[in-house]
Amino acid sequence: MELNPKLLEALIGHRSEPESILGLLKEAGLDSARLSKINSTADPVTPYSRVVLSAAPGCEIMLARWTPERVCAPHDHGVSSGWVFYLEHDFEERSYSWQEGELVSVGTFSHRAGTCTEVRKEEIHSCMSNGSGLSLHVYFPRIEKMRVYDLNERRTLVVADDCGAWIPDRPEQRVAEMAWPG
Repeated sequence: MELNPKLLEALIGHRSEPESILGLLKEAGLDSARLSKINSTADPVTPYSRVVLSAAPGCEIMLARWTPERVCAPHDHGVSSGWVFYLEHDFEERSYSWQEGELVSVGTFSHRAGTCTEVRKEEIHSCMSNGSGLSLHVYFPRIEKMRVYDLNERRTLVVADDCGAWIPDRPEQRVAEMAWPG
């Protein structure tokens, strides 16, 4: 599904205004009920199923349907920033930072359905839904070369643009891999 270029331009113009972003999407017929129908089934293997509504250079819009209680891998969004809108069910987000060569959890945040959170450049986090949650992700610019952090194997993977926040099984989704020092 590709969105109207004028809508994408308007979204880019309101990138720091989450209420305006939701309003523009609703005006385009993408309210919560319709979005729920677009991505109604969670993936049984990965933490969430992904439906990319737009992957234009200046803006990416992705809809995620979450498998209950399955956490995604810690990841960043490279040079992209934006918003995550929690549309259905409650979510838990965990933030991470590097401390002495180790990636450690530094905070946990609860997000109720109907709220949103800002995603900052190079910020590392993971997320999970308490139910079959639905979240809408709007990033500026489009996410490229997302890094996923494997806590068990102590490595960083740069994943292909069609991969979500998990350790990919398919080799073609692994763009690069770096072991952590030490």
